Amino acid sequence: EYIILGLEKKNYYLTDQEKTTVCYHEMGHAFLAHILKSATRPVQISAIPRGAAALGYTLSENQEKKLKTRNEIIAEIGVLCGGRIAEEIFLNDISTGASDDFEKATNLARGLIMRFVMSREVRQVFDEDQSYKISENSKKIVEEQTNKVINSIYIKCKEYMEKYKSEIIVIAEKLKSQEKMYKEDIEKNFKNIPENSQSLD
Repeated sequence: EYIILGLEKKNYYLTDQEKTTVCYHEMGHAFLAHILKSATRPVQISAIPRGAAALGYTLSENQEKKLKTRNEIIAEIGVLCGGRIAEEIFLNDISTGASDDFEKATNLARGLIMRFVMSREVRQVFDEDQSYKISENSKKIVEEQTNKVINSIYIKCKEYMEKYKSEIIVIAEKLKSQEKMYKEDIEKNFKNIPENSQSLD
């Protein structure tokens, strides 16, 4: 755990508002990891700062897979969007905490189109290593499709989160109080939210 995330910074001061933001942000990730089909289940959630930049984190099951399906990549993008969606729904504001999430989500969505040729609308192979040679029209297609993938996923994930708004508030406030949740806590707190039940496709 500490090798991946760095040491906990228990003396690192967060304001009450920052801690609230971190708790709801991480709960957004955890909720979507729990509810989405093809997502990797959450096993730990923390609102304790770690490493160089992480103010909180959500760890999922470690699955060493040689291949990823289109649905798994889409679910991963959805989980990455979860922090920002939660901030938008529960805090009526958004923070800089989602910048790394969106960078990763954008790279996954772009890879879905360019590297893996998994778009249902674009059946063209793009060489990412030679992206500077891609025509302006092709670049436009890639960017349009990338934005379309992320926006579509974002909208669906927001609908799912809105549906379970009251349940998420209860769990997020528990996280704020106890700062950490492990697999057993997560399973107990999410028991009224159907696991692996919602699709993004």
